[in-house]
Amino acid sequence: MKAMRNAAEERLLDAAMAEVFGREPVRAHRALHRYLAAALLLLGVGVVALTLWLPRDDRAPATMQQPAQEPPLPDEVSAEDEAGFAALPADTVNLVAWLSGPEQMRWLLRFRGLRRLVVLGMPSGAASQWAGASAQDTALAPLRALTALEEVQLPFDLVVRPEHIAALRELGSLRTLAFGNVVASPELADAVVALPALQELRLTMVAAGAPFFARLARAGRPLRGLELNACPGLDADAWHAIAALSGLRRLVVTCQHEGTTRVAGATHKLGTLGDEAFAAFAALPDLRELGLDESSFDDRMLLRLPKGLQLLDLGDRPMGALAADALRPLAALRDLTFGCGLDAAVAAEVLGALHLQRLDYRGWLQPEVLRAVAAQPGLVEFAARLRAPIDLAPLATAPRL
Repeated sequence: MKAMRNAAEERLLDAAMAEVFGREPVRAHRALHRYLAAALLLLGVGVVALTLWLPRDDRAPATMQQPAQEPPLPDEVSAEDEAGFAALPADTVNLVAWLSGPEQMRWLLRFRGLRRLVVLGMPSGAASQWAGASAQDTALAPLRALTALEEVQLPFDLVVRPEHIAALRELGSLRTLAFGNVVASPELADAVVALPALQELRLTMVAAGAPFFARLARAGRPLRGLELNACPGLDADAWHAIAALSGLRRLVVTCQHEGTTRVAGATHKLGTLGDEAFAAFAALPDLRELGLDESSFDDRMLLRLPKGLQLLDLGDRPMGALAADALRPLAALRDLTFGCGLDAAVAAEVLGALHLQRLDYRGWLQPEVLRAVAAQPGLVEFAARLRAPIDLAPLATAPRL
């Protein structure tokens, strides 16, 4: 799963979560994306002295099937006041905009070629006006002029309503939409599926049940990606409705660990992943990427994973014997995240049965793991947590690192 890091925005998320939960959050070791980082700051972290990234070489992996991609975006830039926006070049295409309310949206109108926009609502500790604007149907109306937008993340403080989503219908290139902190109604799902080019929906701390997901399944253009980050309401009926989203290629379900979260000012209980969830995973014929970071489930459930998975993110989950047995049959798996504590022996053994291109190992790095990593013929990217001095010499024999 692609990590998205921005130090300034992480500081903002700290402030936002302190406001929502009434206490200072703990810094997470990894952010999955903007809203997910907010959830992880509260719901399980690890102390890491140093993260080692060994990036891929210049040769593109040939075996991992990928959907067609647009040219990559340049690095994001950010601004938080009128002078900051005015200083950015007019041809900016990847922008993190710190805006305290909808009246500042006019600052975006000079960026007509903008392709990706992340709107954050609390610049420099200023009071957010987004919550008060939630009743305004026109809060997002200025975005209609930014017709090149492909990805939009709405401010967390905005209680998103169908009328807000309707303002985005004229964005014919909009493929990815992210929002959070709302109780999702069927009517909100109707507004989402009416977006003409939408392929991926990312929800964080959104209370969404079966009626919402059932309406998503009616979309004329099926969703290809769905993120459910710290989302309450995922009961048996909800999973049955999610199983009907037959076009999903990518599904992320995080922070389902029987904790609680706050949505629109109310406390909601989070569940765990059981039979219904894994039955839904198995029922999705095109599913290739599955993220389960910070979620609780029995290792035996992993035996039901779709055999066509190419990416699996287990977060900081240790590799036990049952989990190892479940992973060995996943012949298509090319990208794996797992590991916690002293699971090196089992981790090294299961790595010998896999053919990975990318590995993020979260456990204590031991020589046997390094040797198993070096023996992976197709591995082009390796991440590990260095908690103590260790000789990395075995990695020198890795053919593609």
